[in-house]
Amino acid sequence: MDAAKRDKVLAAALDVFLRYGYKRVTMNDIAEDAGVSRPALYLVFESKEEIFKSVYEHWVMETLIEIESKISHLKTPEEKLRAAFELWTVRPFQRMRAD
Repeated sequence: MDAAKRDKVLAAALDVFLRYGYKRVTMNDIAEDAGVSRPALYLVFESKEEIFKSVYEHWVMETLIEIESKISHLKTPEEKLRAAFELWTVRPFQRMRAD
């Protein structure tokens, strides 16, 4: 599976985990949402746990990059803290509520 497809799987997995929670999600749910077959998913990830760990690491890295980019344009520590809080905490919570 190429990097673009792997990223697509991770994005789909993030959506599914946020929508249903870790316990209720199956490998089939992730494969279906990502538009790949379950056997193809198992070729890249051994388990749901491995996908979850990869999703979390991917989300952390993307969010940190976004925070660094956004706060570099802000002047006060308060503005920077507010922006970081919005991206790190509020946005994921809103995404969970929307699903």
